[in-house]
Amino acid sequence: MISINLLSALTIGLFCGWLGLTMVSIYYHRQCAHNALQLRGAALLFARLWAWMISLICARYWVAVHMMHHRYSDTDKDPHNTSSRNLFLFPKQFMEQTSYALRENKRYYRLSYKRVPNDPLERFLTRHKSSGWIWLLFLMVLLFGSYGIVITAIAVVYGLLGHYATIVTAHSTSGARNLKWLSFLLAGEEWHEEHHLNPSSAHCAPYSLRLLDISYVTVLILEFIGLATIKDR
Repeated sequence: MISINLLSALTIGLFCGWLGLTMVSIYYHRQCAHNALQLRGAALLFARLWAWMISLICARYWVAVHMMHHRYSDTDKDPHNTSSRNLFLFPKQFMEQTSYALRENKRYYRLSYKRVPNDPLERFLTRHKSSGWIWLLFLMVLLFGSYGIVITAIAVVYGLLGHYATIVTAHSTSGARNLKWLSFLLAGEEWHEEHHLNPSSAHCAPYSLRLLDISYVTVLILEFIGLATIKDR
């Protein structure tokens, strides 16, 4: 067991939450939903597990809903656009809307099988789609003792707040808008307008390279060390 203090626990929790958003952005969003890149080896395994533990949703559900979002962007059928603006009601209502969207559009859930691996690990993650935080809690308590509870709580809340920010503030009655001041904290997911111009690109802002996309920088590093291949820059 690693000995830490409260400040260290807060720092580790924030980093774990940020890393979770980054893995969701790279694996769920850019690899599975848009086929813009391919992770390999340890990077692929880590991204699959860490995204699942932080996001509270499995890859198949996330990809199916995201494909619906691109198909029906900024309409009443867009599951992102209809999410609650109330921060405290957001997690419950978003999960309810996700389930409803998948029931009403089974086509997208079937399509997600073509985008997401169909191996024993993925079947386990899908079967326990909302239980990733329990495994994260177990791991953190094993490593850091009682401070692991603090770390897990901060990481999961960070992930929820990040998801809330990228969905709710990116959609409004005046249309989608960027959140430039949250560039680093949201792992590149705030470049909503640019991403919709070229969704197949591994860079969320391919036409504005001056905009920081930290997830794309991470992918470039992984490609340099042989753990990723970018299919569309």
